[in-house]
Amino acid sequence: MHDLADRPVLLARLPVGLTLREPVGLSQDLGAHRLELGPQRFDGPRKRHGDEYTSVPRADGACYSPPVVADRRHLARTPWRRLTTRSVYENRWIRVREDQVALPDGRTTIYGVVECAGCVGVLPFLDANTVVLVGQYRYVAGGFFWEMPTGAMKPGESEEAAVQRELAEEAGYEAARLVKLCAYHTSKSVVDETANIYLAEGLRAIELPPDPTEFIEVRAFPFEEVVRMVERDEIKDSMTIVAVLHAARRR
Repeated sequence: MHDLADRPVLLARLPVGLTLREPVGLSQDLGAHRLELGPQRFDGPRKRHGDEYTSVPRADGACYSPPVVADRRHLARTPWRRLTTRSVYENRWIRVREDQVALPDGRTTIYGVVECAGCVGVLPFLDANTVVLVGQYRYVAGGFFWEMPTGAMKPGESEEAAVQRELAEEAGYEAARLVKLCAYHTSKSVVDETANIYLAEGLRAIELPPDPTEFIEVRAFPFEEVVRMVERDEIKDSMTIVAVLHAARRR
């Protein structure tokens, strides 16, 4: 094995019980952009002067401590600047663009971004202990899943109006009371999308034409069973998971 004391490596997180058997190259493809780290020289297997470090195991049982280079930390909050942009693909739901971006240290890179409308999700309570979920086949994931009503906001539509529309279209209810639980980025690295999560109470059954592209089952579940479905990793939709955990914490 190469002597890691004489070679720079990029620290990788390893599962417990595994050891680092090969040095990791300094040039890594990180998601949508490529990041290259400059070469560093070390005094020995434990430290470089002026740097903080953490120890990781070597294959020979010794410890090697790659540094956390302090002179990059002050750039962590510096905004990346878009220099140019071009549209790569577009349809009625999404737009994909490629930007040329200036990094905080002066280098430039390309970054791919998927743009889409904001979205809403609503966890509807029939009563204090019963929620309504919808089930449908998800093409990308390749399976049938239970989740709460969710969907994209239309141009000019308020969050509350979008929530009521999705609740009616997918589950066949309208709510007398909506409570916003949170908003979060569904994929902060690649997709420019914010999910707005609501809880709905005081449900009343109504009829509204469904979305022509959706084929949906509707079922009432005990809320505690839905919590267990999340814990058993049976619910895969992140918006539903976030809503259920928020609602459970409020009880």
